[in-house]
Amino acid sequence: MDADSIDVGATGAEDALVADAAAQEATAGGGRGRSGDCRNCGADLQGRHCYACGQVADDYHRPIWALLADALEGLFSLDGRFWKTVTPLLLRPGRITRNYLTGIRARYMQPFRLFLLASVTFFLAFSLSSADRFDLNPMSIDERQEAVAALEQAERDLTAAAGDAGGEEAEIALEATRQGLEAAREALDENLAELDEDPVVRASREEEDKTQMICAVRQALVPEDLGDACRRVVEELGESGDFDIQLGGLDDAPLGFRRLLARNAETAIDRPDLYVSALKTWAPRLVFVLFPVYALLLTLMHFWRRRLYVYDHVIVSLHFHSFLFLFLTILMVIGHFIGPAIPIFAFLAWSNIYLYRMHRLVYGHGRFTSALRTIVLDFLYFVVLMFSLLGLLALGLIFIA
Repeated sequence: MDADSIDVGATGAEDALVADAAAQEATAGGGRGRSGDCRNCGADLQGRHCYACGQVADDYHRPIWALLADALEGLFSLDGRFWKTVTPLLLRPGRITRNYLTGIRARYMQPFRLFLLASVTFFLAFSLSSADRFDLNPMSIDERQEAVAALEQAERDLTAAAGDAGGEEAEIALEATRQGLEAAREALDENLAELDEDPVVRASREEEDKTQMICAVRQALVPEDLGDACRRVVEELGESGDFDIQLGGLDDAPLGFRRLLARNAETAIDRPDLYVSALKTWAPRLVFVLFPVYALLLTLMHFWRRRLYVYDHVIVSLHFHSFLFLFLTILMVIGHFIGPAIPIFAFLAWSNIYLYRMHRLVYGHGRFTSALRTIVLDFLYFVVLMFSLLGLLALGLIFIA
């Protein structure tokens, strides 16, 4: 007896229990009218749900918490189907997709509702965890001084080790290592100098950097509106080679559009938080474009398979993206405690295994063709994601508050 037959058998037992519970509710007469008819359409009730209109036979005279629970269940379907869907979605690649497409659907959440829940969960977790993600000076002055002391001690230890080993090769290795340690120490000294710097001087330098960037953007987008002050800044930048911005393709754009981009770019430079907020606003919307694009790629890769329809590929894409969002959410939480290296490796490995198993179970491909299609889809989807990222950056710039 294989795993699928056991799964179906277990489901039959569950359905029998559900039917028995429904029969008991119907016998108790909960939610019926005086004549035992549906209060919505008048049809004779045979259970908790009306067979004619589908209304639940319930009078809703219950505590407010029960009504809120029903509202959440109706929105996200957070009942037993949630765990029956999420667990195999994460741990058994392709299983629920194959079951859903072959008609086993009642036990699972609807694919689009699952996708909506997974994407909302991911972006909520990302927003909560991104507040401290861009800290450029995570170390204190004392910690940096300790790092410098550790580098000096490492250099002394290496000198002693090279003296014990002797030989020309040891001297060459020692010199190369010493240069690397010296570069690291200089970098730490620079950071220490920045922390010790007068706040007024540092603020003045940051303001000068913003002015140079704004003038460079104006030179690239609207040279007609450059002005004498910015022209002098651009000339100085040209001599130093800093902030060289090339925006090919926008020279022939309407002047009004280029002025809009320049004005919004200046806002993004002066207020980066507004730009990040615009990116967070548009990122979830862009996600709803990705899953149909992925479904289109699957359709093009299986266009000769007549028994497969676009609907099938859309379900595969919805389940795959739901898996990605939920898995990324879990890894984001884990990475907060152990660092990003292991979660990144886990994501790259398991997402590709998932895609490979999906081709094996859902589409019935062989091992070689499944591996080949996984590689091809990885490449194509990477290109799509790069264009999507560029589109997101452009949308954030155009619609910045």
